[in-house]
Amino acid sequence: MSNSLIAVPNSGALEIIKNELKKNVKKYILVGSNDSNNLTLENILDSDFTYNDVKNFIYYEHELHNSIFDSDGNLSMEVLVPANSKLLDWSYALIIVSENNDLIATTKLPKMQMDEGIGMQLTVKIPVSGEAGTINFKANDLITWNEADEFFISSSLSNLRLQAVVCHEIIKDEFKKVGV
Repeated sequence: MSNSLIAVPNSGALEIIKNELKKNVKKYILVGSNDSNNLTLENILDSDFTYNDVKNFIYYEHELHNSIFDSDGNLSMEVLVPANSKLLDWSYALIIVSENNDLIATTKLPKMQMDEGIGMQLTVKIPVSGEAGTINFKANDLITWNEADEFFISSSLSNLRLQAVVCHEIIKDEFKKVGV
């Protein structure tokens, strides 16, 4: 199961998200510093910042794994940081960006360093609604974590319904036997 982070869309990003999500929003950046107490970066992240404000703090960039509207209709983006990445800067934030480096959504991260062999999988949820289960894009043809969650949840609910029907029929038969 994945960890979910709530990201806040940056100013002007809702129009990009709504209109150009499928073709332009496919990557993320990790922003950080070699200093775990970088007040300059913290102040930038607490403001209405631009890509140029954080470009010198970017220490990792990668494509998003996929983007889907979850069962509640919230935009969810899966971020995978490969285990073979050695990221020695302290993480401060994960930022979803467009192909043109427009900032789409920012979520602050716990300050940590990732050594080689330690990967990370996060689901970033952005308060943009759509039709549940709609996949916006996938980086490959494999099933996504969100798709797997949806399948197992719906399968579990189907099994529970089936068990309830079977129990109801057994109870009804037992009542018939005793004359109720």
